[in-house]
Amino acid sequence: MPPLPPAPLLKTPYTLLTILPLLLFPLLTPLPKLLESPPTPHPVLLDRHGAELTHFPRTDYFRHQPASLDQIPQTLIDATLAAEDKRFFQHAGIDYLAITRATYNNSRTNRITSGASTITLQLVKISTPRKKRTITKKISEALTARRLETQWTKDQILTAYLNRLDYGSRRQGCTAAARHLFNKPLSHLSLAECALLAALPQAPTRLNPRKNPEGAIARRDWILDRLQQEFAYPPRQIQQAKNEPLQLHTSQPSNPIPHLTRSLPANTRLTIDRELQEQTHHIITNQLTKLRNKTPRRSRRHSQPHSPNPRISRIP
Repeated sequence: MPPLPPAPLLKTPYTLLTILPLLLFPLLTPLPKLLESPPTPHPVLLDRHGAELTHFPRTDYFRHQPASLDQIPQTLIDATLAAEDKRFFQHAGIDYLAITRATYNNSRTNRITSGASTITLQLVKISTPRKKRTITKKISEALTARRLETQWTKDQILTAYLNRLDYGSRRQGCTAAARHLFNKPLSHLSLAECALLAALPQAPTRLNPRKNPEGAIARRDWILDRLQQEFAYPPRQIQQAKNEPLQLHTSQPSNPIPHLTRSLPANTRLTIDRELQEQTHHIITNQLTKLRNKTPRRSRRHSQPHSPNPRISRIP
């Protein structure tokens, strides 16, 4: 008697009941409300030409400057993918290949040696309220990641991720981090600096390059090796980046208008000329210092003239 042909998979009612929820649940999962709008930039005061005079932290003490994907260098994107999710453009929010690999590696060593989180999953995680990590929460995040992949493009997800990451020192997003660490715009970052930025989100406090330069450099060099292995960066370019010394911006940003600190609404444009104000502020500071050094015995009332407070107005 010849064997019976196997029944078609989708004609089995029980199979349909199993597959349909897996297909429909992600479509019914709501997206986090924090993804409905971008992060709030920190307040900035501008001079008459539109140049930044000074800025202040937000009410949560974080600083953030938005960046479009076109403003983010490809080397920083590659370094982030090498560090967090090399198959970002191949999976649909959940990397089943990475899950299989991580499960196998962790079972061999009886401890967690590798993870399978994707950039989409991480974006969902940082955009939802912090709760205890349970299997229910992990399933919810996975379903939300699948939903996000059906609603947003990969470029949108990557842009939102790089703008929402915590890089430590209360800097949110890669733009604020680059300014804080290197005092540079993103377009001026070297490959080594991009790799260092990509290293920080894994453990921003522990890998703070000012407090733990050895740990930060070790993580940076690991990412550089990954760029060579996974993204075919030339070995010579990688070695040059490894040889680049850690050059962090150390001086505190000057505030040429200290008398206006927090006294005006955010993003106000003033009649002040930044260059002229900086020169005036520098001259007055130097003259006050000279007066203190020349007249140490005079009373404090006579040795410290009042600082000028120029009349300031907003430009409509």
